[in-house]
Amino acid sequence: MNFSYFKPPVTSNITPLKTMDLRNVWMIILSDELKAVTQKVRSGKASKTDILPFITASGQFRKRNLQDLITYSGIISIDLDNCDIGMKNSLENDPFLQPSLIFVSPSGTGLKLFYQLAHADSSLHLTYFNAITTWLKEHYLLSAD
Repeated sequence: MNFSYFKPPVTSNITPLKTMDLRNVWMIILSDELKAVTQKVRSGKASKTDILPFITASGQFRKRNLQDLITYSGIISIDLDNCDIGMKNSLENDPFLQPSLIFVSPSGTGLKLFYQLAHADSSLHLTYFNAITTWLKEHYLLSAD
């Protein structure tokens, strides 16, 4: 499923640059495209909201607000800040709830998880999010942001 991709900064850019999917995100992460800016974030020399591109994983938008949703992706994005990044392997191999994509956050101190739900209903997005975060809390003692 597709979603919107935005150029930085997050505070002022509300119009998407393009549409992409989780495979595109993974390819960017594997490439050197964001390596220099990620290092600036990790070293404290820059804020991620100022220099990193960002996505609206839950869907495609004309502009970054709920009223401008074009299509719902069925992707639930979870941020786990300041957690043991060593949990990545356990979360990848969870027998019940496996993420479609997981990576170490730009800060280097957390994890980003993306769950692709089949036949998801946009009106139930918060319900899906709450169910996943409850699972993570009960089974891994992890709190989502």
